[in-house]
Amino acid sequence: NFICRGDVDFLEFMISVWNVCTCRVDSLCNFAFDMYDLDSDGELSVPEIEHMVWEFFGKGGGGRCLEDATKYAEQRGGAMKLNAFISFTATHQYLMFPMFELQQILKKKILGMRYWAAVER
Repeated sequence: NFICRGDVDFLEFMISVWNVCTCRVDSLCNFAFDMYDLDSDGELSVPEIEHMVWEFFGKGGGGRCLEDATKYAEQRGGAMKLNAFISFTATHQYLMFPMFELQQILKKKILGMRYWAAVER
């Protein structure tokens, strides 16, 4: 949230909906990377990857996904830079599946698929 109060107001919610619904697959991966790079150091550490997977799949969920992502990060010094994250998600689509699914639900429920296809970036 912009004001750092710990909650999201309506404007922030609508901006988030816009950001998620207008993203193509590659842009959605960039969006997820930026959202979970919690310390803004340009890479996803293992704790940040764990946080992402647990938010996507629930605490204790996404076991195989978490194992694969952690192993991939450890092979790269314990973290994934953006290019590594994009490469990983290209071969391990199940990591981003919950976000793609959420995107499709939002598009269908808010203005419809045709509208979002016309404004996709």
